[in-house]
Amino acid sequence: GTVDVEGANTYTGDTTLNGGKLIGNGSIQGNVIAHAGATIGPGALTPGTLSVAGSGTSLTLNNNSTNIIRLSGDPSYVGGNVNDLLSDNGALNLPASGLTYIKIVPLAALSGSSGYSVLYCGGSTLATADAAKFKVVCDNARYNFTIEDPSQTVPYIKVDVSGNSANLLWKGNTAPNPNAWDHSTK
Repeated sequence: GTVDVEGANTYTGDTTLNGGKLIGNGSIQGNVIAHAGATIGPGALTPGTLSVAGSGTSLTLNNNSTNIIRLSGDPSYVGGNVNDLLSDNGALNLPASGLTYIKIVPLAALSGSSGYSVLYCGGSTLATADAAKFKVVCDNARYNFTIEDPSQTVPYIKVDVSGNSANLLWKGNTAPNPNAWDHSTK
């Protein structure tokens, strides 16, 4: 199922996701544990910020959990209603082995001018090696993504974008659609 958190939630127990979804523009006061198959998506219908905000709390992103992050064309906005942000004020626990996924959903042509802040880690200091615990994916194959060295972007996890969504290739007179634009070929 899906849990939509809007506003400040006062529940202080653990929120454990076993294949479900946690979305919203709000805050959770307890620990959040995302197991394999679970999805966390800040915002709901529009981009937003979802916070694990309680004192002494933790966000655990286990192997094969997914964070869906919607991004605009402007990486200078952190969270709010422009770009999604998952905010963790406590400890961030990453998989000991395997990967946690960040799925980027472009809302406009993405900018490569600077990194997008996708995860706030207010209670953790991450090492360079922690970047390898994330895999960034996107349905738009025209983009390439890398995680910036998290030891250099404290307190954020930042994603760099390269590629170009605006290049189109005309393949006129090609069956079966001789007048169609090919927007997925690299």
